[in-house]
Amino acid sequence: MPTISQLPAATSISISDALPISQGGTARSASIGSLLASTQPMIVVPTGSLLGRTILGAGSPEQVSLGLGVGLSNGTLIANGLDHAGFPAISDFAADAEFVICNQGTPMLMQASLLRGLFSAGQNVAIAADGTISASAASTTPEVGGAVSDLQVVNALSGQDLVAVSHAGSNSAISYANFWAV
Repeated sequence: MPTISQLPAATSISISDALPISQGGTARSASIGSLLASTQPMIVVPTGSLLGRTILGAGSPEQVSLGLGVGLSNGTLIANGLDHAGFPAISDFAADAEFVICNQGTPMLMQASLLRGLFSAGQNVAIAADGTISASAASTTPEVGGAVSDLQVVNALSGQDLVAVSHAGSNSAISYANFWAV
């Protein structure tokens, strides 16, 4: 009987071709198809793809493509946020609209109405319920017709303090230091 190295090489192989095997010390034959039936087929998947099953049920692994907002970096699946890049822009939003936010590393939804709680109006500034911000001019003198008794009382004055006066029919102020110099 010739050795394997003495046999001529096969020019083509099919699953029905037989190979000699030793089974429990007895020489037998097995087809290539039955020999390879329980082995994993070669898997070829393009770079940047995942292996998985896209069809329900048993079967070989299949290529799973990455969608918008997901990327593969150094073997790690990451959410890259690019999925919202194509969203249409809006010029106005309702108070019951929701924003996607990240709160200490956890994604959450926030109602737009809560956004107002981040801001407060300063002196002479007002924020209306519709979000309109307005400012009024600061006044150092009491309003015309306003009662002096409505003003805050101070116990001491310094030279730079202002005292309200009516000058030629207009509300004005004079510094306390200059008040007695007149």
